[in-house]
Amino acid sequence: MESSRYPAYYKYVILVVCSVFLAMVYVTLSTWGVCSPIFQEKFQLSSALAMAGSATLMAGYAIGSFLEGRMMASIGWRKTFLFAMVMFLVPIFLIPQMTNYTLILVLRFMQGFGLVVTITNSMVCGWFPANQRGLASGILLGFIALGSAVGSMLPGVITPKFGWQANFYILGAAVVVGTVLFLLLVKDPPALDEGGDGAEEKVIVKLKPGRSVYSHPIMIMLGFAMFCVFFNVYGMYSFLSTYLYDMGYATAQVGSIGFWNGLIGLISTPFGGWIGDALIKRGMPTIRARAYSMGVVAFLIGAIGCILMPSMAPVSLTMAVIPAMLAGWGCPAANGPICSLPSDVFGAKIGGGAVGFILLVAGAGGVIAPIAVPAIASAFGWNVGWYVPGAAALIGLG
Repeated sequence: MESSRYPAYYKYVILVVCSVFLAMVYVTLSTWGVCSPIFQEKFQLSSALAMAGSATLMAGYAIGSFLEGRMMASIGWRKTFLFAMVMFLVPIFLIPQMTNYTLILVLRFMQGFGLVVTITNSMVCGWFPANQRGLASGILLGFIALGSAVGSMLPGVITPKFGWQANFYILGAAVVVGTVLFLLLVKDPPALDEGGDGAEEKVIVKLKPGRSVYSHPIMIMLGFAMFCVFFNVYGMYSFLSTYLYDMGYATAQVGSIGFWNGLIGLISTPFGGWIGDALIKRGMPTIRARAYSMGVVAFLIGAIGCILMPSMAPVSLTMAVIPAMLAGWGCPAANGPICSLPSDVFGAKIGGGAVGFILLVAGAGGVIAPIAVPAIASAFGWNVGWYVPGAAALIGLG
């Protein structure tokens, strides 16, 4: 897939720019971890209300991803991107000044709405052919893990020198600069460029006139698969630290286990996409190749990690790191295959924006799991608590 106006290597420029920018956005989300305890004390919030900030962000992310996909089809990706960045950046600069927690939650919803996963994934999938698309999408989505890891460290540097509010202003300013560079460097994908070769891209399924892509069985199954990913990942993240403290680990040990649990996703996410690409190059049908990489490379390993955690973690630090890394590797590896398959099946012009529907369905898992999984673990014990996200992975495997 090659545009007549840009050299073949430009797809790698697109991949780097989109990946770094998405990482910057997720670095900026670290600001909530700094201010959440302050707001909890300032507004005398219960734990449930304090967690509402994360839930509203996830709700905004789910709804925003879907609407951004629709907007891209009607007004184009540039206008959609600008709208999304306004929704993301306004809260960054306003939240530190807020004196009303309800308004803060509204701003958190707006911030989630502005996460540009659908847009950046659409750009990347549009620039890469099917036999490279899974890896490219996996690299892009893997940078979310990198951004989260970097973001967990920066407040420790910024806050002591400049105060907690400075995290918002410094990181927000960096994203403003990144937004300008993004608009300058990112070009229309060949699949969206009617004058380029991408207009002739082959598709597996050609939709009948008037039929919505969202009602196609493949999209419904992908949405459910991503729901399982979100339920597993956010359910696991919601109580991992609490569980490890209860097992007697010190703060530094909990941080180390959590670091490897999260960072391994930076490797597994592109790996899951690459496996699908490799199978396609060897002649396996595209849908089967993506399904294999989702099931074996992602869901199966994630389920094993969650099931092993309660029996291995109490033994020693090393024994805790092993299942934590397996669980952290697992479901994130499904992101690349899931988010590239709509472009494989329907073509990047339709499939790129259709990823927003997948994230809309998945967002429900991201909202429900952080509430439900800790509650189940509290009521029935840690073993059951781990088996629940493990079960989500097994359902995704099925």
